[in-house]
Amino acid sequence: DKGTRSLTFSELAERWFDTVRHGMKDASARRRRSALNKLLPHFGTVPVRNITARTCDAWIAKTGACAAQTFNSERETLRAVLD
Repeated sequence: DKGTRSLTFSELAERWFDTVRHGMKDASARRRRSALNKLLPHFGTVPVRNITARTCDAWIAKTGACAAQTFNSERETLRAVLD
């Protein structure tokens, strides 16, 4: 097991999802999985300790114009994983 100092967002996200999905309704779990799939290309290989406000700002800029509901779902998922 990798130490938490080198834990990537992808690893943390999978741990988080495996922990919380059992308490979710199917639709909620699918929505969170979809949000994670959108977040992983940007944050996946980044060590959690290196995720900063600047990293998040770059993700927001890269996200571009998307539906507010989609953005909010992804942002809420990002916050939940990092919390």
